[in-house]
Amino acid sequence: MAFVESSATSIKDKLGSNDFAFGFSFKTQSRNIDADTRFYPVEAGSEVYMRILKKEEITNYVSDEKLRSFYNDTITDAHLNERLAYYSYLKSNVSSISLDKQSIYYSIYYWYVRFKERYFEVYGHDAGMEQEGFKLLEELDDQLEEGVNWGLIEKIELKSV
Repeated sequence: MAFVESSATSIKDKLGSNDFAFGFSFKTQSRNIDADTRFYPVEAGSEVYMRILKKEEITNYVSDEKLRSFYNDTITDAHLNERLAYYSYLKSNVSSISLDKQSIYYSIYYWYVRFKERYFEVYGHDAGMEQEGFKLLEELDDQLEEGVNWGLIEKIELKSV
């Protein structure tokens, strides 16, 4: 089973095992990936996998100070600002993050959805925010050779990733 990584090396090769379900930890370009990291198929039925970057992983790529530069001073809700910063950092640094495109773009969408949900909690529904999500999905479709994995999008929307 192959996994998409920046080095295009499979986890099986790194681990020397056919079964990655048992706890593992290895370094890839100084970023630790451990048993808590979840991998998702790039497309339905695919044996090629990618991952969604959670906040602990994003902080491996960017300092807190740099992340705060993506905060919006007019937003007083700390959780909303944090989610905006993760989304904005990933969106602004697609070409400089040493991961596969799928992981980056689905992570961008993941953080946009988290930002949008919190925005709705704080400020109420906003049709412009919904429209921005559709534009982002169009961008994913344009940027990813295999197109959008709608099953993964649904999992992101339902918070099952």
